[in-house]
Amino acid sequence: MKKPAINLNAFGYGFSSVNSWLKLGRQFEDVGISAYVGAAPLITSKAYLTAAGAILAAEAQHSGSFRLICVMNGVSSPPVDSRDIPPTAKTLYDVDKNLLSIPRTTSQVLNIVYGGGRCSGGFFPNGMNGTIVCQS
Repeated sequence: MKKPAINLNAFGYGFSSVNSWLKLGRQFEDVGISAYVGAAPLITSKAYLTAAGAILAAEAQHSGSFRLICVMNGVSSPPVDSRDIPPTAKTLYDVDKNLLSIPRTTSQVLNIVYGGGRCSGGFFPNGMNGTIVCQS
């Protein structure tokens, strides 16, 4: 399978400095967590759910580190959508009023990675390949 084209500068920052990398890394990790939380109810295989839970736990550890380092270094990481809660000294974690991680549907995640496009754009200028490619 051919790899899709990837634009890591889709938000206008990414690897030009440590602060840019921290800002983007925080956003990637938080979106990844929300994707796994949103997908969990759809996973019927116990083996796949176990693997997804292990990946989610690792992503949560990464996110916590990114968020803390952003706050400690005064790095502002803007929200990727209306559900996102950027890290601050008062809102260190990306959680809802019940202190639970915020789930996103497949469509919500694709809207972020496609930069608002329907089937391409953003981080995937020509779209993705595989089984989850477009939410038209």
